[in-house]
Amino acid sequence: KPRKRSTTSKLRGNMIYCSRRGRDYVSLFEQTFHALAFNDADARRELLKNTLRLADIDGMLPAYTTDGQVQFGYSIAPVYAVALRETESLELTRALVKNAGWWRRQRVSNGFSVPAYAYPREAGIDAGFSFDDYGAALSPDLLSYLVLLYSSIAENTGDQMWAVSAEQTLQVLLGELADDSGFVAKGVLSRKTEHISGILPYVPLILGGRLPSNLTDKLADRIEKDDFWQIEKDIPAVALLVYGLLASGRRAAAQRVGDWYVSRVKLCGFVNNAGDEFASTWAAASYLYIVSALGSKEDA
Repeated sequence: KPRKRSTTSKLRGNMIYCSRRGRDYVSLFEQTFHALAFNDADARRELLKNTLRLADIDGMLPAYTTDGQVQFGYSIAPVYAVALRETESLELTRALVKNAGWWRRQRVSNGFSVPAYAYPREAGIDAGFSFDDYGAALSPDLLSYLVLLYSSIAENTGDQMWAVSAEQTLQVLLGELADDSGFVAKGVLSRKTEHISGILPYVPLILGGRLPSNLTDKLADRIEKDDFWQIEKDIPAVALLVYGLLASGRRAAAQRVGDWYVSRVKLCGFVNNAGDEFASTWAAASYLYIVSALGSKEDA
């Protein structure tokens, strides 16, 4: 909770705060990982509702906010969709519809039928895009979050329009962004295809059984055999891999990622990036989620 209760404070209710240079600070991308750390559905629901209340009048969810000002410089991916299980409520569903509508209105362009990132930073983690498109890209992680988001809205409202949108988005993901290597990104202006590095091409695993089994096996086998995902920047994001591998029934691969992260935390502490000196609530939340979902070979 905030240290001070100001009448001008933008931060209300229960959320997870980081102190940065003496100001209460919230990264909205990180709130999803905090929500995943709660086994209690009511706690997750409250955290997600308070996060989504920060959307502007059109539904744009900003990347972060401080105690004094919401920062609307750029949006953030709807990664919160992975934490929506058992959180149904009328207020939350209205907020989901509002944010989903913003993506459909403001981020669909240049002949695409689905939303794309306008800036690499909207991915929330290092995107690895190098397009000469001012960073605008159709990315597999964004489409995966949107499939989950649209599906959740459809289930909560009974409105089949959202179910159709989820299926259409999935088909674009599989038809335009999947190839023999896995998933790629595509420039919005140039339509150029690029193989991206890091963990973003593996985020579609969060879709579980919605992905073709041969594609799931290809991604999971690579994670189980290689070490490319042992990243040095935005390290807590590997919780998405654990979530996706468990959703896909690949527990051995998920255990490998989880054990590495737990060992990393014990060696370096709760940090977001290699070499950081300050602890991070994001890193702590990912740790709590991973230990809860998997357990570890050592006592947590």
